[in-house]
Amino acid sequence: MSRTFISRGVALVAFAGIAGVAAGQDSVSSLGTGLPGDALSPYTASAPFQRADFVLDLVPFQSSWGNQFAIGPIAKSAQTSATFFSNLISAQSFSQTLLQNATPNAQQYASWTQAGGGVHPTNNNTGLNTAVNAPATYTQFGVVAADFGGNSNTVFGAVAGFDPNNPTRLFVSRYMVASNGASAAGNTAQVGIGSVDANGNAYIRQDDFGATGAPSGNNLWRVNMPARDPNKNNQISALLTDRDQPATDWIVRNSTTTHGTPSNIPAQIAGGRGLVMGANFSNQLVRGTANGSVAAPTVVADSTHIAGLGVANTRGTVSFSPAVVFPGSVGTGSMLGYNANSDADRILVWGLNAAGNVTANAELVLPATIQDPCTGFDPTVAYGLAGTPLPIGAFTHYFSQTPFRGGNGQTALGRDPQGRSLAAGVVSYPDPTSPDGQPFQSIYVARFAPGAPVEWTVAAHLDPSLLAGKPIEDGNGATIGNLIGLNILTGGTPFGPTISGVGFDGAGNIWFVAPVQITSEPFPKTALIRGVYDAQNFCYRLELVASRGQIVAGANSGRNYRINFIEIADSNSISSGAFWSSNVSGATFNNISTAGLDQDDPRTLGGLVLSAEIIYDVDMDNDFEDPTSAGGNPLSLDESYAALLYVGAGSVQQVCEPDLTTGAIAGQPGYGVPNGILNNDDFFYYLAQFAAGNVAVADLTTGAIPGQPGYGVPNGVITNDDFFYYLSIFAAGC
Repeated sequence: MSRTFISRGVALVAFAGIAGVAAGQDSVSSLGTGLPGDALSPYTASAPFQRADFVLDLVPFQSSWGNQFAIGPIAKSAQTSATFFSNLISAQSFSQTLLQNATPNAQQYASWTQAGGGVHPTNNNTGLNTAVNAPATYTQFGVVAADFGGNSNTVFGAVAGFDPNNPTRLFVSRYMVASNGASAAGNTAQVGIGSVDANGNAYIRQDDFGATGAPSGNNLWRVNMPARDPNKNNQISALLTDRDQPATDWIVRNSTTTHGTPSNIPAQIAGGRGLVMGANFSNQLVRGTANGSVAAPTVVADSTHIAGLGVANTRGTVSFSPAVVFPGSVGTGSMLGYNANSDADRILVWGLNAAGNVTANAELVLPATIQDPCTGFDPTVAYGLAGTPLPIGAFTHYFSQTPFRGGNGQTALGRDPQGRSLAAGVVSYPDPTSPDGQPFQSIYVARFAPGAPVEWTVAAHLDPSLLAGKPIEDGNGATIGNLIGLNILTGGTPFGPTISGVGFDGAGNIWFVAPVQITSEPFPKTALIRGVYDAQNFCYRLELVASRGQIVAGANSGRNYRINFIEIADSNSISSGAFWSSNVSGATFNNISTAGLDQDDPRTLGGLVLSAEIIYDVDMDNDFEDPTSAGGNPLSLDESYAALLYVGAGSVQQVCEPDLTTGAIAGQPGYGVPNGILNNDDFFYYLAQFAAGNVAVADLTTGAIPGQPGYGVPNGVITNDDFFYYLSIFAAGC
C-alpha cells in the first residue's frame, strides 16, 4: 500500500484475503434495521463512547488437531460514516506480557445474552443488560488498534482480564484512545500503531501528512487507557486543549527525522508508564518517556543496538519480547538488518535493561542453505532456474506504508521450553520488480544462544513447482490440506504476499495468517495457523486454528456470526491490517510454567488478536449478507463490523500456578506433570529444579517484592528472588 490508505470502495472489492472490514464486542443493534448497527462514535465526549465496561463470553472451538481454543470479538472499530457499520482496521497489537493479580478497571461490567443488548445508549436495548461484579483480582492484558474511514483515523483499544479459573469470560474496558478530529470532517493528525502493554499504555506514531492543524514532523505518543477521561474526546492536534492531558504523554516531539511505529518496554518491567522503544531512519534506536505534553520528555537516540555488528543499515520496525536472551537484561529487542548489497539478510537482537539501554547484541545472518526437516523442503532447489540454485531469499514486510502505519514488527523473539532463544521472520524470494508484492514467502526460524552457532529451519513455505506449500495436519499427523499462494486465492489481484507476519507464543510455537486449501473443501480460504514446535527435530508442524467462513454462535449477542474476511495484502505490499509479531502475547496462559505441558497445549498461548470482518446473521436466515457490500442486498438486516477477535486457551480447568508435579521422585510417572493438587511434592520438585538450574521451571520472577516492576515476570536468570516468589505462591495455595 502507498503512503495513503486505499479507499474503502477499493478495499471492499478485495474479497478473500486482502484488506478487510469488521467489528467488536459481541452485540447487535436493537433497531432491527441493518444500518446503522451499534458501533460507537469516536467523537461523542461521554461514556460509553470514550469508555465502556462489558463482559465478553468467549466461545470454545476446536482446531484441526482437536485442541480447544476460545474466540470472541473483544472490541469493534469506531463508526464515523452513516453508510458503513464501522471503520476499517489498520495495525493492531496485543500486550507482550500478562499482569497477574491486577485490580479490575471497574467494579461492575455490563452483560447481556440476548440480541439487541449492548452498550450503545440508543442503538442497543440497555434494559437487556445486567451488571456483573468483577472478581477481586484478574489476569490483565491490553489490546490496541488503529482504524480509518474517510478523513477519520482513530485509535481504539481495551484493557481486559480474566479469572484464571474461568478464562472464557473476559472483563473488558473498551477505550477510545485517540482521534484525529472533533467530527468525521476533521483531520488534525495521521496516526499508526504501535503497541500496547498489559497496564493499558498504548503507543502511537503520528505525523502531519495531509493533515491540517497537526503537530508537525514525526511524533510518538503514549496514552494510558485506564487514565482516560470518559467525558473527553482525546483529539491529537497542535492544540493542547484538544488532548486528554493527564492520560496522554507526548514523547518524541516534532522530529524532522522519520520514525517508524513504536514498540515499548512494558510498565510491568520498566516501571512508571513504561518506555517507548522504536527506530528512526538514521539507524538509531529511540527510547524514552514523558510526563504529559508540557514537561520536557526524556528521549535517547543512538546506535548502540548495532554497535560492533556487521550490519550496514537497519530496516523495519522494532519488536520487543519479554524473552531474555542476554544475561543482565529484562527483555529483548529485534529488527531487520541490511548487508552491503541492500538485502535484509539478518535479524538483529539486543538485550535491554529496565532503563531501555542496550546490554549486549548479536546478528543472526541467514545461511547459504536451509531446509525444513519436517518435509525436506529446500528453497535453493525449489526456486532454482534451469538447475541453478538461487539464494534462499531475504526478509521482507518492511516496504510501502508499514513504517508509518505499522504493524510491529517484521521480527519475532521467543524461547522454547528448554530455555533456548528463538527468532523468526518472513522471507521472500528474489523478484526485483515486486519485492513485497509477490506470493512466494517462507518463515525462517533461528535457534541460538549468545556466542554459540546459530541453527536455522524453514517453519512454513510455498513451493512454486507444486503451486502449494507446507501441509496442514490433523491431530494424528495426517495431511488435510496445504498452504497456497495468495495469487491462487485471489486470481492474481493482488498477487501477494502470501504469509503475514509471524509471532511466538510462550512455548516457541509460531502463529501467522496465510491462505490454505483444505482437501475436503471446494474453495481456498485465509486462516490463522499455529506452527507447533518440534524441539528434537527443530521443525514445525502446521495446525489450522481459525479461518474465513467459520461460524461462531455469539454467546452474548444471541446470534451467529461468520468470520468473513482475514486480511493479508493490499495493492502492492503486506497490509498494515495484517497479522504481525505483536499480535501474539509472549506469555503462556496466566504465565503458567511450560513444565509438563504438551507442546500443542492451548495454554502455551497467552492470547492473541486477529483483525477480521465478521457478519452477524441478525435475521437468522443463514445468509450472512452485508447490506453495505458492493453488489449486496441493501435491504439485508444483517450487520457487518470490523473487529478484533481475541483467541485464547479454551480450557476451563482450574489453574494453580505452584502446582508443578504429580510426584517428587524423578523418573516416576507424573514427575513434572501438574495434577491439580498442591502438596509438598510440588515444593520439593521446585527445589530440585531450582538447585539444578532449570530456567524453564525455576525462573519465575525478576524481583520478589509484590507490586514492583518485574514481579512475576521471568527474566532468564535464576536467583533467590525466584525461590522466595515460589515460596509465597506456594504458601498462598490454590
